[in-house]
Amino acid sequence: MTDEAPRPDHPDGDRSENGAAASADAGRTDAPPAGAAADDARYEASGPDGPATDAAASDPAGVGRDPEGDVTIAAGAVVTRVCRRCSTQAATSGAFCPHCGAAYERRRRGPRSWSRRTRLATAVLVVALLLGAGGAVIALEHAADQRAEDRERAAQERRDREAAAARAAEEEADAQEAGDRLARSLRRSTVRDLRRSITKDARERVSEGVLDGPILSTSCENLDGNEEALDEDAGTYDCMAVTEKLSGGRSRGYRFSARVDYEEHSYTWRLGD
Repeated sequence: MTDEAPRPDHPDGDRSENGAAASADAGRTDAPPAGAAADDARYEASGPDGPATDAAASDPAGVGRDPEGDVTIAAGAVVTRVCRRCSTQAATSGAFCPHCGAAYERRRRGPRSWSRRTRLATAVLVVALLLGAGGAVIALEHAADQRAEDRERAAQERRDREAAAARAAEEEADAQEAGDRLARSLRRSTVRDLRRSITKDARERVSEGVLDGPILSTSCENLDGNEEALDEDAGTYDCMAVTEKLSGGRSRGYRFSARVDYEEHSYTWRLGD
């Protein structure tokens, strides 16, 4: 037959447990009464000179906290800590995890300072931007000046072309006028030659006994009225070999008919109509 342990609800079992607790309490002669422990806790929290500070009240074990919430451990104290990097729990008095070497406490970073290389690169960038902006402004000003110069040059070239065209037109007009004057002069010279030729022919005829003399001169009148019209290339003339001059500017003589070729500066004539 096996022995059976008393059940929790058995009266003997209850007495055994209570008896063990009582004997344990009886064995601890240094444990203060419950009321005295509470009074001591209140005395330590208040302090002999008055209420303790908030830090002492909130940190009775002497373990402080920094503003970021990290626990500050007194030097040489062995405490159980959890590493932030490897999550390993260890009892240690050091500031670094014995497993991964990471610091338990976060480093308080001050104002971030740029390295010398960063400052140099930033300075170079700023200078480059300033130079680029200045170069862009200079380029824009140069482009504007260049456009103004191009417009002025184009305007000057246009004025030069117009002036050259005007000079050419004027020179052409002068040349045309000179040519016209020369053409009219040649026509008049051809008509003078015609008159001299008729006078010479009439005098020969007088010497031959065909005509009665004397032959004083010859006059010719353009019947077409085109001697000065340069677009006409020929003209018809009524000429008279004068034998006698009458009053009132009239004259008497022998009639000749003539034709003058203005382009060839030549002429023909005959006695009579």
